[in-house]
Amino acid sequence: MSPANVIISRWCKKHKLEISKDKSALMPMFIRNRDTYKSHPKMSSRGLNVFSKMEYLGIVLDCKLDWFPHTQYLENKLLHIRNNLVRCSRATWGISYTNKVTVYKHAIFPVITYVAEAWHSSISKRAKNKLEQIQRSFLLFLMKAYRTVSLEALSAITGLML
Repeated sequence: MSPANVIISRWCKKHKLEISKDKSALMPMFIRNRDTYKSHPKMSSRGLNVFSKMEYLGIVLDCKLDWFPHTQYLENKLLHIRNNLVRCSRATWGISYTNKVTVYKHAIFPVITYVAEAWHSSISKRAKNKLEQIQRSFLLFLMKAYRTVSLEALSAITGLML
């Protein structure tokens, strides 16, 4: 057993706890070599499942902490919502601009910025681009603008921050 496993095992015995293999997972941080996952540690004579990414409280964490898997998760979640809003606005005369902005400010933007304090300093360039892409798709929907309009111009016209 490694020293970390011994410490964890002692702590569990002291507090009369047992680590459940079914409910527990291990995610080594900052490991780029996939072969190291194959030789994962054994704790309490049971092997834990090793994951390179996992979801916890609506956040997708990955071993590199570049936040790209989280932005992909956000894209899938929010584009489904945007497509439903587009479908609703086409049915009749549509949703007014003020109502769309209200939905964006109070439902969409908080989802995008959820846990921004954790990832704002260590976000990768591709994750940042993905967030801008998500935001741009919503601003295009709000303004009913052409696809060639830049994100900066959309945010200036709508008055919504990036």
